[in-house]
Amino acid sequence: MDALHSTIPALSSRHSAGYRLPCTGLVSHGPLPITRKFAFLHPSKTRTLTTEPKRAIVTAGWQKTQAAATGHNADGFRDFVKDDDVSFTTHDIHHSYTPLCKDRKSLLAAMSGGGRIGWDEPYQTRGCDMQWFTNAEVCKILSRFDHVYFLGDSLMRHTVMAMMVLLRGDLVSGARATWRHDDPTLNDCTGHRLFHDKRCIWMSAIGSPAVLTGDPDSIKCPKHTPPALVTWNPTLAFPLMGDTFDYMPDLSKRMRPDGRIAFVLSHGLWNDLDFPMSMSWFEQIQDNIARYMPTYASPKLSQRLFPRLFISPTAQGELKPDMVVPTQNNLRLIKETSEMRKYVQARGFDHLGLYNLTVQATSPDGTHATMENNLMKAMMVLNWLNMLDPPEAEEWEREERREQHLRLGKGTVHDDDPNRGGTIPTEWAQESSPKGNDQLGGVAGGDRGVTAKMARWGKSKDGRGGKSRAKAKQDGQP
Repeated sequence: MDALHSTIPALSSRHSAGYRLPCTGLVSHGPLPITRKFAFLHPSKTRTLTTEPKRAIVTAGWQKTQAAATGHNADGFRDFVKDDDVSFTTHDIHHSYTPLCKDRKSLLAAMSGGGRIGWDEPYQTRGCDMQWFTNAEVCKILSRFDHVYFLGDSLMRHTVMAMMVLLRGDLVSGARATWRHDDPTLNDCTGHRLFHDKRCIWMSAIGSPAVLTGDPDSIKCPKHTPPALVTWNPTLAFPLMGDTFDYMPDLSKRMRPDGRIAFVLSHGLWNDLDFPMSMSWFEQIQDNIARYMPTYASPKLSQRLFPRLFISPTAQGELKPDMVVPTQNNLRLIKETSEMRKYVQARGFDHLGLYNLTVQATSPDGTHATMENNLMKAMMVLNWLNMLDPPEAEEWEREERREQHLRLGKGTVHDDDPNRGGTIPTEWAQESSPKGNDQLGGVAGGDRGVTAKMARWGKSKDGRGGKSRAKAKQDGQP
């Protein structure tokens, strides 16, 4: 609970120990390094916060490649496509400072435990900073993985959509299925509306397989650094429907011999923040993944070859429907986040909390986050991916492609080699129903196969098609 409860910057050190924030019941923590003066809760309690030290060298990936030639404090959206609706900068979303976090543990604590100085002010991590990667760096980080697989509700769907924005360098249409023109009434589904308007679900670009099939040239990655396949599988309330995993991607096939598969899970609201139900959901997910991938359950292989992250839900806002407030309020969320953090960490998962990110931020419907905060969520996941350690050589020796791996090198990323081995795996191109309501689950499935349009990045392989319908749920839930 320590990181979760630092929702507001603390008083100076002489006040911070055990100081309880009025009206919240939350205990404040140490000061945040930002350059400004402000009155904290009372005019007499004013302090000057620490100044920013000299910028440190920013690195990306486990090869410690020099990153962000424009600097840590530069606008990461400077070269993105914008319009009047989406003209914000990264400075409007994230307050950057130094030092940067040096390891995964401190990074997750910093991202989970940050805060804002005022409503909708830029979010600042606590104690050390995350990085805001450029489009090229996002491509490089994702190129070190074979697959980034998201399982959960609309929190994960929106995170995947935001990642498409970062990959495509387009704030206007990066999250849009630009290849669809069958419904002229949805032509205004761009920018914020793709994240706020339920009508726009059909026009959402949910995952890279769909983009690679429909508009492959829109992903701004070099040919020699193809990004990991980023997909989302709707896994909503426990117990999960029988066909939830029928169309799970074939994760046993690798696009690159040294690539890993990262799993990002999220759950909570669909079972009304009930901890025992969330545990059951988690175990059912784990059992089903292990059924498709037996090595996933191997204690000697799973940690590095299959890195895993669990993300707790966002804070609930003032527009939350009254009917679900008794079971989906922020007090229940705080308790659920604390219990799930301990539970998943004991099972080899990293944990990221989003309560602090969203508790002082606008929500368009009381449940979902804005486009800006979804971009923050996606960047947090990318920071986690960037901090993961490379797989050890002895672990790769257990894999079926040991010889291919040794031929490429032990965990080395060959960014200058346009002919890296392996084939594009059979994959699931995520689609949505034109009638799907996100709060009613929507529809998942579609073209189960990455077509020949992926030849831009190498070989392709056709697959099957199919759909999986999710169960209806009451309004007010993702």
